[in-house]
Amino acid sequence: MYVALTVFLMRTLPVAIIMGTLIGLIIGQIGYWFGILIVLVLHPLMDQLLKDLKIEDTPHSLAWMKFQIYLYPILQTVLLILGAVRFSNESTTNQILILLSTGLVTGGLGITLAHECIHRSQKLQRAIGVFLLAQVNYCHFRIEHIYGHHSRIGTLNDPATARLNESLYQFLPRTIFMGLRSAWIFETKRAKDKAFYTHRFLHYFLFQTFWLGLFYYFFHLSGVIFFLLQSLIAVILLETVNYIEHYGLVRALQDNGKPMPVESKHSWDSNYTLTNMTLFNLGRHAHHHLNAHAEASKLKNDSKAQQLPVGYSVALLIAFVPPLWRRVIHPQIRP
Repeated sequence: MYVALTVFLMRTLPVAIIMGTLIGLIIGQIGYWFGILIVLVLHPLMDQLLKDLKIEDTPHSLAWMKFQIYLYPILQTVLLILGAVRFSNESTTNQILILLSTGLVTGGLGITLAHECIHRSQKLQRAIGVFLLAQVNYCHFRIEHIYGHHSRIGTLNDPATARLNESLYQFLPRTIFMGLRSAWIFETKRAKDKAFYTHRFLHYFLFQTFWLGLFYYFFHLSGVIFFLLQSLIAVILLETVNYIEHYGLVRALQDNGKPMPVESKHSWDSNYTLTNMTLFNLGRHAHHHLNAHAEASKLKNDSKAQQLPVGYSVALLIAFVPPLWRRVIHPQIRP
């Protein structure tokens, strides 16, 4: 029973983190630090301390994980509204803290859940994924990730695969702008010879404009600034995760010039307990690329994958210091 309760509580981490950030915004002042401290200090520390607890999900913990798909978007909407309220009435220093706390959550948790949802077959879950992406102005990720990244990982044609020795600061502008361009090309080709209103970029523009309009109507210019800047922080966090998931891994070419099939070794896995409990098993990334339609609850660690020597939250921090990143990661790369 103790193990079952432990697993259940750990699967509560996504909700606990956003609730902690919300409480911080309600408290104000010192509370504005809560989201930053949770994501950048407490989570990395606990992830390293606990590492691999060798605990398995129970039916209750899996049911709770699935329920959060429907609960989390509500909490994130409340977070954004409260963040905008606080942002419009605070000093510049506190505004920066509010932006960081909010963006780290919408990027670290919101986009992670969106990633899970856009792979699902149920229309409602896919809609939730687009809903969450619209809240960070990144709806096109749905197209580029599904149709581009999954077919092109480990190749020079994939904006989301970081090259060996490419720093995060070189990677970020390339993956953001080239990913947008790639998504446009995919969608334009799909919508060719169809009515203009079937082009999903039009839908995404309307979704994102709705949120911008909403924040402008209720919070004026400060609301727009808040919404755009928290989106930027969230996108940077997402693309940093992309950076660590396939860094330096290349699919060799076959005799016919085409890349070899995707294998486990083309992704970095993280077997750290809190990483997977918090991020809907995102650390089991090799399995995800071998079976993109498998629900997060069914993903397993893959011993054939490249193995990160740290959890995701620590890897994110290291990635921002290129010499340290190379020192930690390069010795782990297997042929």
